Amino acid sequence: MKLSTDRILTTYTGSLPRPEELVKLTYAQEEGKPVDHDVMAAAQAHAVEQVVRHQAEAGIDVVSDGEMSKPGFVNYLTSRVTGYEGRAAPWVLDDLVEFPDLVMEQYGGEAAAHIVMRNCTGDIRYVGQDAVAADVAALSKAMSGTGVAEGFLPATSPGCFALAAPNLHYDGYENYLFALARALREEYRAIVQSGLLLQIDCPDLPMAAHTSSWDNTSKRIGYQKYLELHVAALNEAVAGLPRDRTTWTWISPRCCPRSSRPGPRPSCSRPPTPGMSTSGRTSAS
Repeated sequence: MKLSTDRILTTYTGSLPRPEELVKLTYAQEEGKPVDHDVMAAAQAHAVEQVVRHQAEAGIDVVSDGEMSKPGFVNYLTSRVTGYEGRAAPWVLDDLVEFPDLVMEQYGGEAAAHIVMRNCTGDIRYVGQDAVAADVAALSKAMSGTGVAEGFLPATSPGCFALAAPNLHYDGYENYLFALARALREEYRAIVQSGLLLQIDCPDLPMAAHTSSWDNTSKRIGYQKYLELHVAALNEAVAGLPRDRTTWTWISPRCCPRSSRPGPRPSCSRPPTPGMSTSGRTSAS
């Protein structure tokens, strides 16, 4: 991980706006309509090139691909692992139940209509090797000649996906969670071995406190045990990877700021502390 003694290097987390052409192709693909693979790949690569250039021009030191190849920061995984089908019921933000207008304002747009989570109905195996290789190649090529210090690729956490994708196959939540961790380990390793940084998106950690998921695990076992279980799954997934090449980031809509740090921690003795976090759309590293 690049460091500096002269100034604070800037980066950020989260997806970036996609070109309209790529948005239309992504919607079509999510709806199951035929999409030419070469046309989609070219549109994604072009979008990555544009978004990296914009980041460099804005002075961002550690850039990403803006998640241009992903229909969503969580649901993208259903195309990279086996064992998922159908359409899952949505999770519910408990603290917004009494505010339906706010729900519609935040999640009622066209993009939300295309977000599809699926049910786990079979064994989970990672089959996204070509997809993550394409992500690596597109970002690496786009960074060439820009003068940026470094680049990172985002990936979902095991717990974030488990939060939103119901388990109809594995015996118990823990077995399901760790099956996801073992599958995601392949994606994490591929990113790190490419020379890029890995940023793991972990909104499951704070969201469990105000979210009703498919089985409400955090409420069944208690938030403390839930955190410990999810951090253990993260550690399983990043086992053997250099700590200075991975970061984990947690953010929960409206109620929790963001924290970006090397990790994850070996253990979790309490919920993440908001006082240790940075806020806003750009964080320092």
